[in-house]
Amino acid sequence: MSWEKLPGVHDSPGCLNCGPWPDDLPHTAVLAVGFGMVSVTRDGEHIWAGDDETVTLARFERKASRDTDHDWRVNFYGPLNEREYQRQHGHWRLVKTGMGFA
Repeated sequence: MSWEKLPGVHDSPGCLNCGPWPDDLPHTAVLAVGFGMVSVTRDGEHIWAGDDETVTLARFERKASRDTDHDWRVNFYGPLNEREYQRQHGHWRLVKTGMGFA
């Protein structure tokens, strides 16, 4: 493995309106935040960016599962909320939380 596996974090307390985000993002997760942006990276290079309710994580899990020697991440960046997940052994693990923008 040529990338660093980051320790998982727990989203607490999370958004007061929508609750905490999952520690492991399911492959069925929609890559949209409503207002903001979602990005998928491979070794820090952008693979996809947008806010599209028709795109799910499964689209990128298929690619990442065939390319496991790289650092795959998905970042949700919204107002007052930022979450970053890293692919680790077939699971997308929450590794970073932030304040987002606004």
